Amino acid sequence: DGFQQDADRQNWPWRDWVIQQFAENRPYDEFTIEQFAGDLLPNATDQTRLATAFHRNHMTNGEGGRDKEESRIDYVIDRVNTTGTVWMGLTLGCVQCHTHKFDPITQHEYYALFAFFNSIDEDGRAGMNAKPYLKVTSNVVQERITAQRAFLDACQQDVAAERKRAGERFERWLASFKADPPEQYTAWQAPAPMVTSTEGTEFAVDAEQVVQAVGPTPFQDDYRVVFEVPESVSQISGFRIEVLPHESHEGGRYARNGNGEFTLTNVLVMGRSAGSPAEQQIELRRAVANQNADPKRQSSWDAKMYYRISDTLNDDARNGWTTEGVESIETRLGLYQLAEPWKAKPGDQFIIVLRHRSTHGNASIGRFRISITGELGDPVTRLDATSPIADLIAHLKADPARPIDAGLRKRLLDQYLLGDAVYQQTRGRAVAAQNELRRLEGEAKPRNVMVLAERANPRETYVLERGAWDAKGDKVQRGFIQAVLDRPADNASTRLDLANWILDEGNPLTARVTVNHLWQLMFGQGLVRTPEDFGLQGEFPTHPELLDWLAVELVESGWDLRHILRLIVTSETYRQSSDTTHALQEKDPENRLLARAPRYRLPAWMIRDNALYVSGLLNDAVGGPPAKPYQPEGVWSEITMGRLRYTPSTGPEQYRRTIYAFWRRSLAPTFLFDSAQRRVCEVGVSRTNTPLHALTLMNDTTMLEASRALADKLIIEREEGQTIEVLSNRLAMRVLSRGISENEMKAVRSVYDKALNHYKANIDDALRYTTVGQQAAPAEDVAADTAAWMVVSSMFLNLDEAMTRE
Repeated sequence: DGFQQDADRQNWPWRDWVIQQFAENRPYDEFTIEQFAGDLLPNATDQTRLATAFHRNHMTNGEGGRDKEESRIDYVIDRVNTTGTVWMGLTLGCVQCHTHKFDPITQHEYYALFAFFNSIDEDGRAGMNAKPYLKVTSNVVQERITAQRAFLDACQQDVAAERKRAGERFERWLASFKADPPEQYTAWQAPAPMVTSTEGTEFAVDAEQVVQAVGPTPFQDDYRVVFEVPESVSQISGFRIEVLPHESHEGGRYARNGNGEFTLTNVLVMGRSAGSPAEQQIELRRAVANQNADPKRQSSWDAKMYYRISDTLNDDARNGWTTEGVESIETRLGLYQLAEPWKAKPGDQFIIVLRHRSTHGNASIGRFRISITGELGDPVTRLDATSPIADLIAHLKADPARPIDAGLRKRLLDQYLLGDAVYQQTRGRAVAAQNELRRLEGEAKPRNVMVLAERANPRETYVLERGAWDAKGDKVQRGFIQAVLDRPADNASTRLDLANWILDEGNPLTARVTVNHLWQLMFGQGLVRTPEDFGLQGEFPTHPELLDWLAVELVESGWDLRHILRLIVTSETYRQSSDTTHALQEKDPENRLLARAPRYRLPAWMIRDNALYVSGLLNDAVGGPPAKPYQPEGVWSEITMGRLRYTPSTGPEQYRRTIYAFWRRSLAPTFLFDSAQRRVCEVGVSRTNTPLHALTLMNDTTMLEASRALADKLIIEREEGQTIEVLSNRLAMRVLSRGISENEMKAVRSVYDKALNHYKANIDDALRYTTVGQQAAPAEDVAADTAAWMVVSSMFLNLDEAMTRE
């Protein structure tokens, strides 16, 4: 799963199973057998069946136009290729279409391996129809729920305390407003619009700011409506569009052509600061209308896809808002609320794009007016709501001495609280914590995990000519690659036989490939530098005798991976210094001779986990459902056409190890620059050092949170009279595991002094910089110092030593 509109996959209990196997140092042969054939073992349990989810981690395709059997064949091919890559280091994918041109593997042998996986009880469907499933209830979710509930309780206590303080602030505001109410006030304003179109429609604007479309009538069109922000407006929280009938329209209704009905498919909003050429996308939260279409009374099948105004919030032109089927001819109202109020200044521009891209066309709005407001709450969520500010002014004009009634006071307070930034931040944290708790409680229910299970009636297997799913050639039976390990066909009945063949002590590949993976993990590169290809096109081992010896040692130790790792890390080779000389660099730039210890950039997931650990934020809980790390605003909306919303986890879940990060294949966590693409199995290593990665390490929310936590630790632990030098060395020991030199100290002091001077003169900047992620604003008396140490901490986390194994 992982195409644009795919559902979430629930295979995370298998990930927990894998972690448990490594934690218990499960023999690698048993670990392998259960993943290939845990459902076929004589003593099969739910845990051994769960292990087979490994072979269901391939992509699935639920697209409407594909053939289900073609998809099923793709899944089987993926399992064969993955088996070759992971356990044997063979490029079996080449043999799907023809006999291997370099290695002694025939196309018939490829489909003999294919036959082991061809009778899985699946039919090529995706999503919740991608059987077979195993219902699994995790025994560790309750621990995550308990931790999250404790966090929620603390958040709710903070909300109660801040609510009391906000109430006091409201009373002061109300007293000030009553003492000097504005002479003129209008909740909704209709500024003069500047309107253009992409396809040639022309516009006339009357004195009441009503826009009338004139001139050409294109099949589809986008209207771009630009407002100069009036001087009286300091923020915009929403807008209202009135779609007006007119006698010049078809049937006197809403569009100039077609059947007279309008269809609005998408609405986009941008803001542009005065003097800036750049437009900033503004997110919309919700939309409501006084009328939506009646699908039962629409004129054609494609028109039936368009009726809800809420569908104009996504980027999909296949749905949207219309009122077709509603016979009465009256003004149609649409109300849009911004996700956050847009702060504006006179001269700024507020831009609304109205897209008319329906499949039936000829449905562009002919006459409309747009109004804007800066009020919060009911005025931008309910069409029948009145402005509490306008009602208060009317009350004061009528009788200033009369007490404000309880209903109006409550409406005023509710609106005030929506605009109280401190209270909303505190409340927002509690709401997010509550939502996170609900999500975890949902994950405690049985999960449908994709596993392997055999059909009652096995499928017949054929060679697929040129690899085409529907071009059947010779019929084949289950069998093995004879050049790897010759075994009779009567020993090739089940996936369990395949696993035993892979692990046979006579198989020359499995043990060598496995220890090469471990060597690559510790040294950054394997003894064979092409871990996915041990064939003739791959690289020859740098130390073939060492590879042989480690492979034999693995088998004779009972497939004990931890034993091999211990041998590697206690060896003189691994324990060398990574320092090098010019002569050695010239002779052996890639360290193939192993004359020095490895030095390489850590993978992105390890850099993130390390930053959380040294800052004290890391939640080291083991197991449980995925957590959602921070993602940049807008990237999910862009890739899913606005249909899916990504909400980062809150509380301790945000600081889980990266292995627990929620991952969508079409949109991987953006901080993982060197991650696999998850289209096919990958065992090679990608090292990333790009400007984008550098910018991420300096600006990613997690990295900034870690910097803030380090700064807090220094300030909290600081004793009277301690110098910058003492604190800098303490920071260096946490992040770099060493003290810093005199020259380095000069650089640290320079950065600290410059930052401190800036933030002392700009406390608001300090508060804005330090209030990041889930970190609350520091007290004002330490805000500048906290911000300065946060800058220094970020610098330390971005040092080469902090992200390099050496």
